[in-house]
Amino acid sequence: MILRQGREPTLAMLLLLSSAGLLSASTAQLSGRVVDENGNAVAGVVVTLTCPSAPEPLVAASDASGRFVVSVVPGTCDLKADKRGYYASVSAGLTIPDRPSELEVILIHVKEFEETVNVVYSAPVIDPQQTESQTTLTAEDAVDIPYPSTHDFRNALPLMPVAIKDNSGRIHLNGAGENQIFYSLDGFNITNPVSGIMESRIAVDALRTIQVQSSRYSAEYGKGSAGALALETSRGDDRFRFLATNFIPSFENHDGLMLSNWMPRATISGPIVKGRAWYFNAIDLQYDSNVTEELPSGANTSRNWFGSNLTVLQANLTRRNILTSSALFNFQDSVHWGMSPLDPLETTRDRDERFYFLSIKDQAYFEGGWVLETGLALSRQTGKMIPMGAGIYTISPQGRSGNYFVSASGMTERIQGIANVLVPTVTWSGRHGVKFGVDVSRIGYRRSANRRPYEIRRLDGTLVRSAEFVGPSAFERESSEFGAYVQDRWTPIEQLVFEAGLRLDWDQILRQTTASPRIAATYSPRRLRNSKFSAGVGIYHDAPNLSLLLREMDQQRIDTIYAADGITVREGPAVTRYVAAEHSLAASYSFNWSLGWEQQLPRSFYLRSNFIRRHAYRGWFFEQVAEPAALDSGARVLLLRSNKKDSYSFLEMSLHRRFWDKYDWFLSYIRSGARTTAVMDYSLENPVFGPQAGGPLDWDAPNRLISWALLPAPRLKKFSIAYFLEWHTGFPFSIVNECQQIIGPPNSFRFPDYFSLNLHVERRFRFLHYEWAFRAGFNNVTGHRNPDVVNNSINSPDFLQFIGGQGRVLTGRIRLLGKG
Repeated sequence: MILRQGREPTLAMLLLLSSAGLLSASTAQLSGRVVDENGNAVAGVVVTLTCPSAPEPLVAASDASGRFVVSVVPGTCDLKADKRGYYASVSAGLTIPDRPSELEVILIHVKEFEETVNVVYSAPVIDPQQTESQTTLTAEDAVDIPYPSTHDFRNALPLMPVAIKDNSGRIHLNGAGENQIFYSLDGFNITNPVSGIMESRIAVDALRTIQVQSSRYSAEYGKGSAGALALETSRGDDRFRFLATNFIPSFENHDGLMLSNWMPRATISGPIVKGRAWYFNAIDLQYDSNVTEELPSGANTSRNWFGSNLTVLQANLTRRNILTSSALFNFQDSVHWGMSPLDPLETTRDRDERFYFLSIKDQAYFEGGWVLETGLALSRQTGKMIPMGAGIYTISPQGRSGNYFVSASGMTERIQGIANVLVPTVTWSGRHGVKFGVDVSRIGYRRSANRRPYEIRRLDGTLVRSAEFVGPSAFERESSEFGAYVQDRWTPIEQLVFEAGLRLDWDQILRQTTASPRIAATYSPRRLRNSKFSAGVGIYHDAPNLSLLLREMDQQRIDTIYAADGITVREGPAVTRYVAAEHSLAASYSFNWSLGWEQQLPRSFYLRSNFIRRHAYRGWFFEQVAEPAALDSGARVLLLRSNKKDSYSFLEMSLHRRFWDKYDWFLSYIRSGARTTAVMDYSLENPVFGPQAGGPLDWDAPNRLISWALLPAPRLKKFSIAYFLEWHTGFPFSIVNECQQIIGPPNSFRFPDYFSLNLHVERRFRFLHYEWAFRAGFNNVTGHRNPDVVNNSINSPDFLQFIGGQGRVLTGRIRLLGKG
């Protein structure tokens, strides 16, 4: 921390005296601003003043502009500023004058390799002014805790109680679909405008924090009815830094020695102009050669190349004007993508994808406390998928054969602008912190698909169903979106905070203005020390689901069903049409209320409990409707409706403790339920059909337990032990007959319970004047069978046979941390 006094800095801090009125003859108002080593404001810092004249420590928290205010009796106090991800800032014997004074506190981000040993780690603290129900992973958590495929930040999300990975590898936050979350990168919307999900890849080393807000979050976050995921990228500083990980490839013996995977990643950062401008660059590559043991040798390997590069530049034009820009590039080149025990090599396809994201943002701090933030960003994603040939694709109870029936290409893009204003603190019946802003987007989408016929056959090989496609296969669509919000944080007394906000959104698709009001409060009673109670309620809207809306513009499918001889036509040909009457659709939203309790327990344990209840209304889904008279006989019409209802309940009980200043231990039990009134997701390329019905969502896991830690190894200096334990109820699935028709209620069966324990040991050492870290250990050390594929065809002799999943795996990692 730096305290400014006149123009002469002390070793710890500089004290800036400013002119303002006294609160009373015996009490002064101490205000300040918390910034990081690059001059960026740091919100959510807990500032604690311990003074002999006060019976209890005085606690304040910094707001979005980094400012904090505390009333204190003049004298000598000890000051400490804490926030996870930063070294604590401590000043003993700080003199508080009898007139108003202002501090500037500088917090330094935690570095994986510390150049000095006299650093103080921030302790877990309760932020008395945080109303949101949020979970944060720091860069250290994402690097230290052992989870599979540590190169991609999304694989770290299950370390949070609010995130779970389904059998297809998709991450679901707060019990919702991926398209119900608002994803942002340094404040910019990074969601795919068509699918509604985040498809971009960002290396773990490129991020400072990963923050998920589940309830009671600000009106600044829109177009995500189930929560918000915010990513903060790293920055350079005045020291040149280089870090490299996993630069040594690994090999396996599968019919000879072969390169199995190689996942190098590296970061480089430093000053452009010391104290004024910095650069940061993170690059990661991934090569996978995946062998499916259940398939024949020589035809059981798929290969993938993935990569990303993130560049961030920051220039402090003046002390009160900060300019940042970033560029993110992703690529994917996959050969034999989609291979599995039931999908042999001939059914796979090659995929080629590119993603570009460019942004620039300006932050201006004005006299009096006004803050103006403006920004502009452009994102574009292109992709194509090519099957292995033109053979007939066949589905049977034993799996798939032939060549996949779809080849496709597409492009999505978004141009967006943002502007946010933070108003100086207003004193009226307490303190008010007001923030308001707007965001504007222009999105575009183009797609072309060539679909060939496919067949569904019985176990004896006779034809049971065939499908072909007609109509135009290329289309495009554009839209505009506009949003505005205002948020007021009111502190009537130091122990009580209210936060109320209103968000308005409009888009060119629905041409409706939606209002999303929300209110939250937090209370820290003096009689119950080190505790906080929170509550909130709000309405949160989703962005229009273009992936559903645009199915009307795509091709039509013609299905024919055959009798037992495989020749005689039993039904059809029947045309399947998707109809989306935009004028009849409503914007989907959720009503979300929650309660929270945080408590510091004896021996520095921290307890957190959250209960969240979400009811989602007007969800979009396709439903088969009675055949209109205008349509030909035999037509099957799927009408896009907006009356689906989802429900989600979530109860979390978590314990957190920090040992020896910097080693974290975490334990959490989660009880949840995620259900919907419409499970079926009809699409042209999904052969499964049946009546629309309710049931649990595909990622519903009623019981879940997670625990992770990084701890020093007993009696072994420079050794550490890390583990990640996860257990949860198995996911639901549906069963089908030989015609791919749902049998019984959807999602009425479940996979076996999932259990995994990853256990790793790391040793840090110095070699050639550099600091290194070598880690080795086992993922799923118990070898528990965690299948992710099931034969769900009731006509198959292998019905309900579970296969796939990851067994016990020995893994290693080497990191170059820096020069000693």
